[in-house]
Amino acid sequence: MNNINYKNNVFFKKAKKINTFIINVVKATSNYLSNKVREYTNNKPKNKQKNFQLLTIKIKKKFFSCLQKIKSLDLKNLNIKNIKQKLKNIPPLYIAFTAVPLVMLLFFCLIGSYCSTHFLTGATVNGVDVSGMSLAQAKRAISSSAQSYCLTLYEKDGLKETIKGSDIGLTVLVTDEFNNILKKKSGYSWLSAMFGNKEITTGEAVAYYYDGSAFDKKISSLQCVSPAFVTEPINAELIYEKGTFSITPSSTGNVANKNKLADRVKLALKNQESKIYLENESVYSMPAISSDDAELLAKQHAFNQIAGINITLKFGENTEEIDSSEIIDWYNFSFDGSDYTFEQNQDAIYSYAAALAEKYNTIHSPKMFVTHSGETIEIGNSYYGWQLDNDYAADMLKNYVNNHQSVSLDLTDRSAESDKWWLKVGVAYDDFGYYGNTYAEVSINGQYMWMYTDGVVSLESDVVTGKPDSEHDTPVGIYSLIYKEQNATLRGEDYETTVAYWMVFTIDIGFHDADWQYAFGEDMYETNGSHGCVNLPIEVAEQLYDLVYPGMPVFVY
Repeated sequence: MNNINYKNNVFFKKAKKINTFIINVVKATSNYLSNKVREYTNNKPKNKQKNFQLLTIKIKKKFFSCLQKIKSLDLKNLNIKNIKQKLKNIPPLYIAFTAVPLVMLLFFCLIGSYCSTHFLTGATVNGVDVSGMSLAQAKRAISSSAQSYCLTLYEKDGLKETIKGSDIGLTVLVTDEFNNILKKKSGYSWLSAMFGNKEITTGEAVAYYYDGSAFDKKISSLQCVSPAFVTEPINAELIYEKGTFSITPSSTGNVANKNKLADRVKLALKNQESKIYLENESVYSMPAISSDDAELLAKQHAFNQIAGINITLKFGENTEEIDSSEIIDWYNFSFDGSDYTFEQNQDAIYSYAAALAEKYNTIHSPKMFVTHSGETIEIGNSYYGWQLDNDYAADMLKNYVNNHQSVSLDLTDRSAESDKWWLKVGVAYDDFGYYGNTYAEVSINGQYMWMYTDGVVSLESDVVTGKPDSEHDTPVGIYSLIYKEQNATLRGEDYETTVAYWMVFTIDIGFHDADWQYAFGEDMYETNGSHGCVNLPIEVAEQLYDLVYPGMPVFVY
């Protein structure tokens, strides 16, 4: 066997260095793997952690077994046979575990070194392709990009418009900060970049400048903001027609909001974007009120609840149908550009109630009357009949509307509820039967009185009415008995008299006994007439007092 000078032999010196290097690589690889496994197991369920940790221990044992075998190499007493024998005793798997990390480490070092001075393939800076370029080359490419820059705006209806760098005086300034872009990256960050986003964030290292005046002029010249080429958005409207409220469709139009568009273009310039799809951006002007606006739909529902109300009021043979078209007139409906208001107009409701009263009140209208003799006459001065309580009627109508209540009422059926609508009521609501069949009848010309009870004369008598001197005449008309009283004192300008029975049918005028009258009937009233009252014999007054009641009709003609 040939002897070799191990101490001075160059081959063995290098072999020793390789031996030391391999040992360090194995140690580093083992520690790296242990750390990664520890990070991995911390995020794994406990049942998987245990199995993975056991695998890690096995791998580490194999690494260190390989390490021990490498350490056992005696380079000082090394001969070729010994090397071969030692290598034969090292399993191939152990050799792979040491050689593969070494090769990978060398590969990482080479690529990391290159990437510290060059950009990766596919890398872009603000949209400019800098693949494989050095810093200097990338600077020149970015600086010259302003000359060829073009931003395409994809608009509604398939329209396209462009903004060129030359249109707005675009320039690019690459600052000294750009030199630190690659330095800030780890030598091994290229691995994640290969499979991720290759766009380089420059921060303040690259600045884009444009002429503000030229920029504003260009934005203003775009068709998407020009009134001559666009359609403004249309708000949805709440309208009333054919008894219901409906919502007209809203339209977005195709006009871009100038300020929003300018802001979006500025951002595109900063990032050197080549296109913007405006429909994907919030730049188009939208209607202030859309067809599906929640508040508008709620108002439509509320208004239609009111529009759906129907109120039917019956007055004798006549009927008033108050439908949505009438009820809507009781509201002030307005739109201020952003909101609808629907305020109840109480004056309109009270005006409607007053119109009902004017149409259906019978208290002051002339009425036909069939006298005791069978003659039909007209009595014009009527204080008997139906008089609507305007305030009560208006309040009830308002309540029905506010409660969204549809009703049908007969206001002349003389029920307790319908009578509340009236200040005065008659026996019935028609042309001839309005006074019923219980009433008092006084004929001034005949100086006679009849009392009808249930259609039959229950009492009749001669009377003395007011003296016909235009001052004390008994007033002609139709009245309701107001009240009756016994032992009442009657007072006037020149008299004061106590009567046993006092039955009032108009102001200070009524039936009463008159014991000072020595005769009744015929022409007594012409010379000895009363101050306007109907004088009766005391026995007649007593009987009449028992027959009459407040509200009973009294006819004087």
